[in-house]
Order: sequence, then C-alpha cells, then structure tokens
Amino acid sequence: SSAFLLERVAPGLARFRIAGMGLADLMGMEMRGMPLSALFRAESRDRLATALEQVFDKPAILTLSLTAEWGFAKPALKARLLVLPLRSDRGAQGLALGCLALEGNIGRSPRRFNINSHALMQLTRKTADEPAPWPREGAFTPLTVPADRRPKDMAFAEPARAYDGNGQGKSVPYLRLVKSDS
Repeated sequence: SSAFLLERVAPGLARFRIAGMGLADLMGMEMRGMPLSALFRAESRDRLATALEQVFDKPAILTLSLTAEWGFAKPALKARLLVLPLRSDRGAQGLALGCLALEGNIGRSPRRFNINSHALMQLTRKTADEPAPWPREGAFTPLTVPADRRPKDMAFAEPARAYDGNGQGKSVPYLRLVKSDS
C-alpha cells in the first residue's frame, strides 16, 4: 500500500504512475497522475527537486527522512521515503520505484511533509550487464542492512538476461492450479 512507481516528466519533477492505497489514505485522494511534490510542503519542494534530479541523472538511490505538519486531528507523523531508479531495456532512466514508510497515525488528511534529512548513494557500473558492488560498511548510513542479510559482493541478485523470444523455457510455469471446485 505504500509502494509507488514514478515517471520523470521534467527536470526535478516526477509524477505517480502507480500509487498504493496507503498514499491515497495519506492525501485523501487517488495519487495516480499527481506529482511527487504534492506530498511535500512548499518550503521542501526545491530540495526535493534537486535530490530527485540526481536520482534520474546519476543514477542514485535517494532516502529522505520526513516529518509531517501537525495540529488539530493531525497527530505527530514521521516517514521515510526511498526512491530507487529503474533502467529500461534500452538504457533510459525515466522511471523510479519507491516506498513511503509511515511511523504514526495519519489522522485528518491531507498530510504534507518537511524534509529533515536526505541521503544519496550513486550507483556506478563498469558495463550495463555487470552488477554494481555493494557499498562498503558505513559508506551509506541511512540504509542499514544487517550483515547476515546483505549480499556478499553485489547489490543486485543477477545480471539482466536477454529475452530469447520463444517464451518456452524449461522452468516451472508461474501459475498452477491449487484448488478446483469442479
């Protein structure tokens, strides 16, 4: 419910292509087609645009620590926003996958956030098929992953594979019948 897919529409501006129902509850409306900046107060939007531009240009992973405005029927609300750049099969970087994790009750909507802090981790690769190395310990503190759950030598599970075109692999089908009423 907190996941979303962003599409870059202009420098520093991205809109929701897909947004979970948690975001709709937060804002009191369907967020599909709305800009990401709609979640932020006016004084934080320039900072968001600068950071978001780096996500698409470098590419880089963005994490934001957020605090919502509060008042009558709007209890204290903290959030953490994660934005991960996506690359198309043609190499274009116009999409990003993200998640907004809330800490507290939403209360009366809409809720807008101020940026407390942000962190960017640039992703680098030597070639398109080579996985990016996992960041060194302490190189990116806002995203902490326990050592026993961290990949040993790469950030991505496997390199991208080319589509063979026939669609007939030797693997198990994705769907199978579990129960039938007939």
